[in-house]
Amino acid sequence: MNYTREIEHDWRLIELTNALDAAGKLELLSEAFDIEDELVSLKRAQRRLSFDVELTFLNTSIVIETKVHSAEGGGWGEEWQTATIVADAEKLKYLQPQKEYLYITYGTSEFYSKVLERQGRQQFCTGPYASRFRHIGLDRMIRLVKNAERILPPCRKRCDWLALMRVEQQKRESAPELLHSFGEFRSKYLDIHKIENDFPRNQVLFCAPELAFPVFHLIAQEWNRSEHSNQYGRVIVYPAGRRSPSVRDSILNFREMWHGGTRHKLGRNSDENGQLDRYFEINEDFNLNFKSEVELQAQERQRIWNCLDEACWPDFVTGCRREYWQSTYVYYEIDFGLLRSLNDIGALVHKLAKTLDAAVDALAHAPNAAE
Repeated sequence: MNYTREIEHDWRLIELTNALDAAGKLELLSEAFDIEDELVSLKRAQRRLSFDVELTFLNTSIVIETKVHSAEGGGWGEEWQTATIVADAEKLKYLQPQKEYLYITYGTSEFYSKVLERQGRQQFCTGPYASRFRHIGLDRMIRLVKNAERILPPCRKRCDWLALMRVEQQKRESAPELLHSFGEFRSKYLDIHKIENDFPRNQVLFCAPELAFPVFHLIAQEWNRSEHSNQYGRVIVYPAGRRSPSVRDSILNFREMWHGGTRHKLGRNSDENGQLDRYFEINEDFNLNFKSEVELQAQERQRIWNCLDEACWPDFVTGCRREYWQSTYVYYEIDFGLLRSLNDIGALVHKLAKTLDAAVDALAHAPNAAE
């Protein structure tokens, strides 16, 4: 997004709040942010160190955490950023006793899907972990600014802000179509080079997380509510930094298949806690990758290659051996036609399930290297 820094959005929201207060139209904020009580007379609108924005009125304080492309920080021991903000804000004397907590997302962070372990159950969710926070997405912010534009004097900064948010909105709506077009280019590029897939040997680095995240989010939603999730577990969507090449990678990861839930024999090895160190993941190449957190020994690596080479793949699948390190070790790459199937997410998810059927069956029935 053009306003990639959260601070730019924060200042526009602060300026808008001051303008609405001066015009006596604070009800637009109440409506946009789902605040039941009437907001009475603005006292302060400013940025803070403990969180991003404070909007304090005579009767309530609104505490805001802003995200564009960054994820919610924390997670260790379930101490997430939003939960910490709630705990800290309750101690701040300059805030009103009545508080509203908002988590506003403007960019790709709106599509990060996390897992919350609560009372032995896993809850997959986007947005903040703290139950006190409400998630306000891009569409809601666009409506707020559009409604304000109808009643406030013209403002260049506000018009630019609205235009840039609309650009982000249009990219989301066009993401499947744009990625499908990229898929056609990619196929022609690979045909010229006479290779089945392109990473890491190509000279074209394509990384468009603002397109990939909305599409991966659609795939994850469809997968997690389908019967396939009962067999292979649910998936999560999240970002990962890469050093080589240096990109901000978009990830769709079969977390439950890796960490528990329905267990599958992705290989014979597991760590000392019984967790499998191998897993499937869709990365910025839009293919399904078989990975390992630890480097496989030559004999075991050859066994994996042999069994996946001989898998009974559906006719829409092509796969090839891989051996490179990208934060983890990549050993096999499977093209199941993701970019060619974006016009029907349900059919795409069915193809993905068929691909996993073949891969897991081959891995589960392959003999040990020593056998």
